[in-house]
Amino acid sequence: MPRTKFTEDQAKDADYLSEQEFADSKSDANPQPLGTASPGTSPSISREDHVHPLPEELVAGKKFSFVFDTDESKPYFEKYGSSWQVACSFRFPGTDVIGTPTGLKVIARKNAPGASFDIRLLDYTNVAVLASISESNSQTVKQVYSTTSFSNLPAGEAILEIQGKESGSGRLEIHAVELLFE
Repeated sequence: MPRTKFTEDQAKDADYLSEQEFADSKSDANPQPLGTASPGTSPSISREDHVHPLPEELVAGKKFSFVFDTDESKPYFEKYGSSWQVACSFRFPGTDVIGTPTGLKVIARKNAPGASFDIRLLDYTNVAVLASISESNSQTVKQVYSTTSFSNLPAGEAILEIQGKESGSGRLEIHAVELLFE
C-alpha cells in the first residue's frame, strides 16, 4: 500500500504526524482479546499483521456444547426409523485452529427398552464419518454415551453434523451433545 504524502501545510498542522512520529506510534503490544467493540483510547496504531487470540471457548480445555431440551417431554431432536437424520449442524474451525477433539458425549435415550441406535459425527463438507456411538440395548432413561475415537478430522474449516438413526420400536431422542477438547 503506498504511503500517504502530506502537503507542506498538512505537515505543519498539529493534526498530522511526521513520518517519524507515525513510525514511533506503532504498537508492539499484543492485541486485545475479542470483546465488545470500542474505538479505544491508546494513541498507538496497530500493525496490519497483528493477530487476536482465539475466544476462550475455542482454546484447549473447552468444548462445543448443544442442549436440545425444551422440556422433559419434548426433546429437540427425535428420530423414528433406520435412515440417518441430522440433529444439528455447526461450523468447525479445523484442527489447525482449535486442535483435535478428545471426546464426544451425547445425552440420549430410546422410548422403548432394548432397541438400538447409532449416533455419528459427520464432516458434511468432506463427506467423512469422524466418530460414532452405537448402543444395542438402550435404556428408557437419559444416559450419557461417549466415544474418544476420532478419524478423518478436517484440518481446515468444515461443516459438521450430529446425525442419528434407530432400529426396533420407539424413537431415538438426543437431548444434548458435547465435543470436548483438552
